[in-house]
Amino acid sequence: MLSNLSKGLTAVLSKFSLKQKLNEENIELALREIRMALIDADVSLFVIKNFLAEVREKALGKEVFKGLTPSNVFFKTFRDELALLLGWNGESSEKPYSFQLPLNEATSSTVIMLCGLQGSGKTTTIGKLALYLKEKRDPLLVSLDIHRPAAAEQLQRLAQQAGVAYFEQEGERRLKKIIKNAKKYAKKHSHNLILFDTAGRTQLDTDMLDELQTIGDFAKPDANILVCDSMLGQEALRTAETFHKTYPVNSLIFTKFDSDTRGGVLLSVKHVLSLPVAFIGSGEKLEDLEAFSPIRYADRLLGMGDVISLVEKVEQSFDKKKTEKLAKKIAKNEFDLQDFLTQIEQISKMGPLKSVLSLLPGMGEKLDAANLDDRPMLVMKSLIQSMTEKEREKPFLLNNNRRKKRIARGSGRNIPDINKLLKQFSLIKSMMKKAKDPKKAQKMFSSMGIDKNAFPL
Repeated sequence: MLSNLSKGLTAVLSKFSLKQKLNEENIELALREIRMALIDADVSLFVIKNFLAEVREKALGKEVFKGLTPSNVFFKTFRDELALLLGWNGESSEKPYSFQLPLNEATSSTVIMLCGLQGSGKTTTIGKLALYLKEKRDPLLVSLDIHRPAAAEQLQRLAQQAGVAYFEQEGERRLKKIIKNAKKYAKKHSHNLILFDTAGRTQLDTDMLDELQTIGDFAKPDANILVCDSMLGQEALRTAETFHKTYPVNSLIFTKFDSDTRGGVLLSVKHVLSLPVAFIGSGEKLEDLEAFSPIRYADRLLGMGDVISLVEKVEQSFDKKKTEKLAKKIAKNEFDLQDFLTQIEQISKMGPLKSVLSLLPGMGEKLDAANLDDRPMLVMKSLIQSMTEKEREKPFLLNNNRRKKRIARGSGRNIPDINKLLKQFSLIKSMMKKAKDPKKAQKMFSSMGIDKNAFPL
């Protein structure tokens, strides 16, 4: 996610740390290299010019207090300006963008409309948004895309996956009629959130914009969100400006941040339209939608990680009841392969291993060198799923070659894969057993090169 921009910025700032003084000469040198990193990330030249002018003005006026280095001061100045560009409110305790959903008194429900170009990930994003908001509201998904074949069917499948309601329009192609009937249905069935998916086009044509204006005027959304494809570069900025002029949007969602994208469009669109970025899509799963926080994202870009977001991912992905049940089994030394599978599934919910570890400070370049792969977890999952319930509960039964051959056939794997799984399972179970004994745990940590004082037991 924006890895090239992150590498460019951290490289420049690390060079700056070698400077002994904070003066105009070395500030200009750093800004020139930062400018190249931003251009390479496809940030608008207009945005770059304004942004660097602010950094220059603030950095030149900074005093280097005793105990600080010039690099400390410049880094803090740059980081704060980057966060402000992304929409930071200047408060140290800032939280991610709060997606306000006021109840509309006339209908007792909130109406949200998503718009964007075809292929921007708009329909998938509606499913993600419904899943994200369903803890607070009872969403109803409605397709207003009467042009793309199977658009309604795609949204219906997403509604099923997210576990939310879908409005069946039964062949109706009159947009105003669909909107009217959907609102009646929502009121009758007590759905207090309606999510309208509008049609996209491969280009911004007059018909599309006219239709969007008609829908907006009739649906009267409480929130009108523009979905931007982060891979489009400067084209996304032009698209966003045109959309906003036709039917003003309230906030932005950027998709495909997990792809190989330069991603500078987020900086450009955010600055030019002066709109809050509500969410970013960071993967294909419905869970891969993150509430956007400018200060956290600036820290991520500068290689400082985002531990708070990592903690939130853990809290969202791990089932509290299952975790408590597992703790009791570990205490009784009853950890089995079914428990192991549960842990693999919960970890998988957090997203690709590389993107999860990227939230830890200083992991950027290390992760690139490590070439992390999620496939081993998938292999272990498929093997355990091919076992019987009894085999999962009593792993010693798998010493039988006939059982191993059956599991290998059922999972499409081989016997060496099963042996590797059993070896890893035994190692983890052994570590858990040792962790119960303070002295054994400290000895185990020492053997792994971990300072025992880091874990006072």
